[in-house]
Amino acid sequence: MSLFSMETNKEWKQSIIPCFVFSVFFSLTIVIGHPLYNYNSLDRLLTLKGFAVGLLCLLLLSVVFTFCLMAVMKLLKRLDKQASSVWRIYKYPWLLGVLFFISWLPCYLAYYPGIVAYDMDTQLPQILGTVSYSKYHPPLHTFLYQLCHELGNIIGISGLVIYSIGQMCLLAVAFAYLVRFFISLRVNNWIVLASILFICVNPIIAILSFTPAKDVSFAIFMILFSVEFCQFIRQRESGNYQRFTMVRMVCFGTLCCLFRNNMIYALLAAVVIGAVLLRKGLKQFLIGNLCIVLLYFIVNGPFYSALGIEDGNPREMLSVPLQQIAHVMVKCNPKLSAEELETLNGYLPVEDLVHLYNPRFVDPVKNAFDSEHFKEDKTSFFKLWFQLLAKYPKEYITAFLDLNLPYWYIDASTLDLYANRMYLETFIYSPEITHYDVVRESKIPWLYNKYEVFANFAVIQKIPGISHALSISLPVWVLLFTGLVLIVKERKAYICVILPHICYWLTFLLGPVSNLRYVFPIIALYPLYLAFIVNTKAFSATE
Repeated sequence: MSLFSMETNKEWKQSIIPCFVFSVFFSLTIVIGHPLYNYNSLDRLLTLKGFAVGLLCLLLLSVVFTFCLMAVMKLLKRLDKQASSVWRIYKYPWLLGVLFFISWLPCYLAYYPGIVAYDMDTQLPQILGTVSYSKYHPPLHTFLYQLCHELGNIIGISGLVIYSIGQMCLLAVAFAYLVRFFISLRVNNWIVLASILFICVNPIIAILSFTPAKDVSFAIFMILFSVEFCQFIRQRESGNYQRFTMVRMVCFGTLCCLFRNNMIYALLAAVVIGAVLLRKGLKQFLIGNLCIVLLYFIVNGPFYSALGIEDGNPREMLSVPLQQIAHVMVKCNPKLSAEELETLNGYLPVEDLVHLYNPRFVDPVKNAFDSEHFKEDKTSFFKLWFQLLAKYPKEYITAFLDLNLPYWYIDASTLDLYANRMYLETFIYSPEITHYDVVRESKIPWLYNKYEVFANFAVIQKIPGISHALSISLPVWVLLFTGLVLIVKERKAYICVILPHICYWLTFLLGPVSNLRYVFPIIALYPLYLAFIVNTKAFSATE
């Protein structure tokens, strides 16, 4: 029987519509992304010829991708058999954690005593007590590092070493928890083995396992939260709810939100959509997520305020509006009235925007934004923003799509020319910047050099296929493809598990720049997506 044939009309109809919708969406990102990525403009696509060519490409790509996806779905249904895992290590899950930790240890020794990069230049002043705590970075993450720093001062060990090893241990435990969950479900042996190998040999995981970035801490609890969410869905199917599953889910979900401020918005959006998908168990689903939301706002609100923790800078929420205004001012040279120009100058240095503007990195513009003036007069800013929107809607759309294009355009270069971000930041900030005196003392210099080739990515960037496999956009499409498979296999309840992941990605589109560390939580959940895609039956409580 042909791989493209479907056994029944029902099976065909069940697959064709979601596959076609997915194909159209994917094709649309290619058609729009190509001119936008190469020219930072949609003008070529909006000419009569460009529109006709784009429409033709969209139709052809959609048809081709639809038939390819139909074939893949047929194959996945054949592969999805009742699980038969026979792993004996299930009785000793801690061995998995030890294995993962040991596999990353050479990498850590190569980078000893660790990495001081990413947000540490602004977090360390809080940790060292030279500035007050703020919500600009999750206070819980800052507090954990400060705890390690003070403990290190007591016992005479660098706080960086304590934090790095502690984070490696927690990440190893989270991954062990995930793999142990697979084994308990009797997920196919090769999926369990592939997951273990992926965790052990992936250099992204090895380097980030000890990198003191909030994204890694968030990934730890996202893994644990996702496992407990899966447990909840299985218990929902059997009708045998366990109280401690809900308690763990609420705890891990709350920690996810506390380690990544934008997760609370992702979770709220996911709950609204999930409430439509779930009928059985809806009450427990809503109660559990309501508890997460309440706990988050209690901690992030009155509790942090009682500790004297200040709110973050409001400009962090304005990446897209600031980029849109800057794009219009630089690209369109609008004729503003004297009053409008005076209003804008109160928030941004108009004459400097041409030098500050970067189509895929808003931080230079954002850093020039007068937040104090914004706090005093928010109305004038948003009034001006809406006025420019009415005059330049196309430019607003272009600026929004272009800002974080590497998150969704599959052919975007892994090292984006405009974003100007390293693939993995493995350096140590100088003491002049952080007032934190740490010097790299690699214990395995030759291995350090090997990892630096990967972290730099300049050489790997030139290798076709490999660079795409390690791109920023691929994790997003793996995640969305997982959702497609769950829809086709009629396991819509499990879509609720990945909805927070999808909504979390959507928050990236409102951020200041595309960066690999932001999608690390999605990369860390590759094993779960693989199990969903290939061995969905293992997750059924009735199989």
